[in-house]
Amino acid sequence: MIDHPNPLKILPVAIFVIFLLTEGLCRKSHSKNIILENEEDVIVLTKKGSNLKVKCHYSEDYVPDDYEWKKIKDNRHFAVLPTEILSTSQWLDLVNVRFDDEGQYSCIMNGFKGNETFSKKRDFVLKTTNYTREPHGKIKPKFQKVFTEDVPLFVNRTLHLNCPFTSTSDTEFSWFKNDELLIEKKAIIEGYGAIDNEYSSKPARLSDAGNYTCVVKNKYGSIQYQFAVAVYDNENKKPLSSRISLEICH
Repeated sequence: MIDHPNPLKILPVAIFVIFLLTEGLCRKSHSKNIILENEEDVIVLTKKGSNLKVKCHYSEDYVPDDYEWKKIKDNRHFAVLPTEILSTSQWLDLVNVRFDDEGQYSCIMNGFKGNETFSKKRDFVLKTTNYTREPHGKIKPKFQKVFTEDVPLFVNRTLHLNCPFTSTSDTEFSWFKNDELLIEKKAIIEGYGAIDNEYSSKPARLSDAGNYTCVVKNKYGSIQYQFAVAVYDNENKKPLSSRISLEICH
């Protein structure tokens, strides 16, 4: 005697499987549009698995005739050779972003105005995050560690400063020496991200001594940290330690 399965028992299971398949097909991945309007250094921090559309934009009178997107560095900051052309349109589409997609991307725009030609460049660095617990609310940036020492340095060495931070929204960060701007960057952040805020200069000279300040700000507030850099031309001379102050700006 053959025992046939009861169709009434199979039906709910079949409906549940169809429901799961439909949900998977219909669910849309998160998508973010970014417009690069100038040549400033931009870091884009996005969640793994998201979709990203980046526009190579130029707002002046010249109208670009062609675009060329390339990935010029990989996720280990090594140059990518040969440089493959990713797109010849104004938009670069990155679907289901993965760790391998991290790196530096560049767009070259070429065009004419009358008899004149022009060429413009837009760059951004892509990083991914997989944070599962993200802070919520209106939160200003936060440094990832506490800095407690001055920076003694000898001539001809490399000056390297770093004040890594976390933020929950688009953030601007910059470095100053004795109140003079050295570099300024922007991070476009989706969700929550950690960024290394570094400044390097080599070879070090006696004139590199001074107060270096990193400033980090988003729409909810700002923080800053000052490093006292002392440069010595005699390696037998021991630098005196001094205190570095941390100032939080509201």
